[in-house]
Amino acid sequence: MTRLWLPFFLLLIILATPAAGDVQASPGVDTNLFGYTVAINSDAEWEELHRDEDAHSIVFKGVDDGLSCNDENNNGTCDLQEEIGPIPLGMDFPFFENTYADVFVSTNGLLLFGPQTGNSYVTNRTIPTGYLPQNMIAGFWDDLILVNDQQSRVYYLDYDNCPVGSGRCTIIEYYQVLKLGEASPSPFSFEIILYENGMIIFQYDSLPINAQECTVGIEDDQGVDGELVYYNEPGLVPLQKITFSYPDPGKRMKMFPLYEGGFLRNNASDLAFTLRNTGTAPSQFTLSLDVLEGKTPGDGWSFVFYDSSGTEIPTEGILLGVGEQERMILRVTAPDGAARGDFSRVAITANAQDATPVTIIRQTAVAAPFTAALLGENNIQMQITTPARQFLRQVQSGYSGTALSLAYMGDTYYLPHWEISGYTPGGDNYKNSALKRVNVVGGSSLIQTLADHSQEEDSINDNEVMLAMAPDDTVGAVFFRSTHGDSMMEEVYWQEISAYGKPQGDPVLLDSNSGDLNRSFSQPVMTATTSDQFVVVWNVHDNNGEEILGDLHYAILNTDGEITRPAESLVGAIFGGSLFNSAMVAPLLDGQVLAVFQETTPEGLVSIQYTLIDSAGIVEEPVEISSAPSLGRVDVTILADGSPLVAWIEEDGINLPQVKFVVLNVEAGGFVSTVQALSLPDDRPAADLSVTTDTQGYGVIAWGERFYSRVYYALVDAAGSVITPAMSFRTADAGSLLRMGTEGVSIAPCPDELIWKQAMPTILR
Repeated sequence: MTRLWLPFFLLLIILATPAAGDVQASPGVDTNLFGYTVAINSDAEWEELHRDEDAHSIVFKGVDDGLSCNDENNNGTCDLQEEIGPIPLGMDFPFFENTYADVFVSTNGLLLFGPQTGNSYVTNRTIPTGYLPQNMIAGFWDDLILVNDQQSRVYYLDYDNCPVGSGRCTIIEYYQVLKLGEASPSPFSFEIILYENGMIIFQYDSLPINAQECTVGIEDDQGVDGELVYYNEPGLVPLQKITFSYPDPGKRMKMFPLYEGGFLRNNASDLAFTLRNTGTAPSQFTLSLDVLEGKTPGDGWSFVFYDSSGTEIPTEGILLGVGEQERMILRVTAPDGAARGDFSRVAITANAQDATPVTIIRQTAVAAPFTAALLGENNIQMQITTPARQFLRQVQSGYSGTALSLAYMGDTYYLPHWEISGYTPGGDNYKNSALKRVNVVGGSSLIQTLADHSQEEDSINDNEVMLAMAPDDTVGAVFFRSTHGDSMMEEVYWQEISAYGKPQGDPVLLDSNSGDLNRSFSQPVMTATTSDQFVVVWNVHDNNGEEILGDLHYAILNTDGEITRPAESLVGAIFGGSLFNSAMVAPLLDGQVLAVFQETTPEGLVSIQYTLIDSAGIVEEPVEISSAPSLGRVDVTILADGSPLVAWIEEDGINLPQVKFVVLNVEAGGFVSTVQALSLPDDRPAADLSVTTDTQGYGVIAWGERFYSRVYYALVDAAGSVITPAMSFRTADAGSLLRMGTEGVSIAPCPDELIWKQAMPTILR
């Protein structure tokens, strides 16, 4: 580990350089920074509110999984036009470094401070974390049910002289609620007491059968600090009393967010963070910086701190008054000779006299060029990344679908494609598949659809489109169409489209259920071979009334749409046997196609396998890549030397879902590298994975996370070595959502350099 003392910037003193593989783990979250103390006793002084005629009954926006509402009509119901709203506390309540006069109440055992979106947070998690919910008090956080207005309610009442303890307080009682999922649910009651002096008490009159499945604790407004008492573990018992005592005056601080990453742009990157004085006295703060991994000043890299005005911070640090905060920047600069994949991962520690130090992590790297399809809160975006530039290209606002994919057309042209959802005049739902040609350095075409179903009498949905372009520049689209009306038809189609996304001719039918309700299709994928063929693979689900068939079918077409290999089973699945699904395909250099897929045996064992399909459609015996209790998204790309890179998301039931990868040697039927896991830089569960190849033959792996606020990147080579370890490269704004594209390819190649040009919007011909 390299330690650099920067009383905010001055002199970089290298004490040690990490040896290869000698990487210090990320410092854990510093809890108990604020100084709450916790006491657990069995002397609960239960105060029953539901019989108290002065107690207020809380009305929820949605009885199940809702937040408290304003109940403007005072009629005990929350009308559609009424908004969620907090309940008054009857006092100013200090919580961590902030003070609140009201609080939102969730049906799921949570109290939430500050503005809220309406999410009642069904799934509990540990405390603290850097994602929502934050600024919360978790008395018994789990998916709870309010039975009805007579049997189950949440009450509150404020007191000038609290019946439990002393002083002003507000008691919030969850009375006779149920825990979802219990075989024999039993109503239980608990209460949360908030005191004017900042003390918090949890009391449990009774508990459900599975009392060990919940979260109990408190967390601050940034997910930096918190007090966790229980998280999915035994210990909580009836008549238990848990007390959180507010700390005495003192010097305190925190920095946030705890982790963030960003690419270098023209050899420089500004990594922002905020330092807040959460204590009760002004303090002088200084910083130190450790290089945990990667490049150091000895490699010509520099690290300098600036304040929010862009002024380099003086050596003696910065003075912050009580409650004040400063947004700062760590500017990382790499030398001109910095190579693709070079990175630096650093720990920044804030120090002040008589205060507990706080540490955060920042990471930056020289990026490989790639383009990512992203979903914002209500829009479709493309993030274009090169070593010299990173920028967003807005594709479409008003997104209302369920999928997004990206096709690379060469040069700087892409065909993002997505679903448009809506209702027909008769009130039935429909989905159109939309496409739009985008030049990242110029104009874009008008939106095209494979077909417009908005005026159909039946409910027709075009789902899960995937595109591919053959060497002769023919573009094909594969999708499945479901029709719900007099018939319940599901069909798989291939469609030729122009380079601008406009359908050419009629779609080619590959498979149909002929209206059989027991037979359905999903997840069609496609690639184009070096011999100008399209190979399509899709899931088939069948039910004969007694057993289930989970199969993969494939078909081969020429670029003129002629079927040269009609639909047939790829793996020979049988009723009652293994279930096969979730294929991805990629073209090999010799005209063969690599198909990667998942198998689930009747005993529940899950594995990733691959097989080869030659130009005549002959399929080789599958080879297993890896197995796990649970597997998520899988994707494959071909590196410059012809080796396939396979990456997937794996969950073992103990650790968070993580990304794993391997480089294959398909000629030898084995592996170039062993299966490796990419560490989660901020302990967030991985989701929505995609891979591509850059212009130098490296493999780019990108993925999102379940909380839709960050996307991640890693760079590997053809030998399976990690060049740039996992890092985030995009973070959503506060309160926004951000995720990788879904259903198909989410990232695609990008040229090393982009040449800007003015361009008129493309006119379709």
